[in-house]
Amino acid sequence: MDENKHNHYPKVLARVETTTRRQQNITPYSEGYESFTKGTFTLSNAYPYIFDGLTFLCTNYATAKFKANGKIHDVIERRDNTIETHYRTVVRIDSFLDFTLDKHREYVQEFMKQLFQLAYKPPEKKRLQLTANRSIFTEPIRIDLITMDRAAEQGLEEYTPEERKKEKERLSNLKGCPQSEIEYVAIEFYKPLFNCLLASNARGTRGSAYIQSPKALHAKIKHTINRLENNGFFNGKDISAEKVPLCAMDARKIFLFLALHDNRKGEYININAVECALSCFPSCVKKNGKNENYISEKDGFDIRSKIKKTIVLFKQMGVQGKMDGGQFIPLELDETKVQYLHCEKKYNVKVFRPANPSFPIYSQKQLGYL
Repeated sequence: MDENKHNHYPKVLARVETTTRRQQNITPYSEGYESFTKGTFTLSNAYPYIFDGLTFLCTNYATAKFKANGKIHDVIERRDNTIETHYRTVVRIDSFLDFTLDKHREYVQEFMKQLFQLAYKPPEKKRLQLTANRSIFTEPIRIDLITMDRAAEQGLEEYTPEERKKEKERLSNLKGCPQSEIEYVAIEFYKPLFNCLLASNARGTRGSAYIQSPKALHAKIKHTINRLENNGFFNGKDISAEKVPLCAMDARKIFLFLALHDNRKGEYININAVECALSCFPSCVKKNGKNENYISEKDGFDIRSKIKKTIVLFKQMGVQGKMDGGQFIPLELDETKVQYLHCEKKYNVKVFRPANPSFPIYSQKQLGYL
């Protein structure tokens, strides 16, 4: 795989990932939804690895083809079929592992368990927007695991003996792995979440309304957090005194939220504190006597600490070469000047705009580390 390939992350998918049920103004007791759970109305925390893999596929293989039974097929099927609500793709399991994890195969068991669960114990349907005025209940992701025998039946090209040996080594220790070995993974994924990556744009290329992110974003976040914590990176720093932990999902949601709210203008990104909490830390949001959402002063400053720590995290990812292909956001933000104004219910994040804003992505060399 080309190590320099980057990833376009749809803004609509980022919004869905950072939108909770409470922000949709729907309760389980209205509109006939009494029997549905809270999970029906949100994709928050749902499929970070798989979303990373699918967005990488759509970014870099939108027009790719493959051969089966002597015929040429689109890697991403159903693009021109307006009746279908889902795209479909069939990719080799090792390729999808690469899209999803890049070189961080320490998370292969975690990812494969999620894949098997989606295949054999599909989650409940979600309420998803279909058009501007219509929603449907459907699965955002459908997984079908194709074994060696089934791949041969469908005319898909089989692995070479060397490739199969490597694949056996990766899958041999996975709990819940089916008896037959997995050769391919077939995925159906909801069109409105990925449409913008496949559409032609004014520049004559593909993709619009996206955030530029590195390949295998979630795996790289997890790896960097673990590395910084194991190395004691935060020890002795002001940010460590605040004793606010930062998990991978926290950092992912903050990154997506900041990216969605940066209009690329001005010296600050101004964020409504309650909206930020609803999107990233909904358990911090309470109701006051007027039935209005609010966050306590302590929670407000704890979230500020998480934002600061996330900015530091992504800057360190840049140092380690794990933000190649990502947009400028982490480089431009100043973690020492993240303000929380409790009475105004607002966060202000200081931004250093680059002298030449024409570069949408950065490398280690542009960061000044090489």
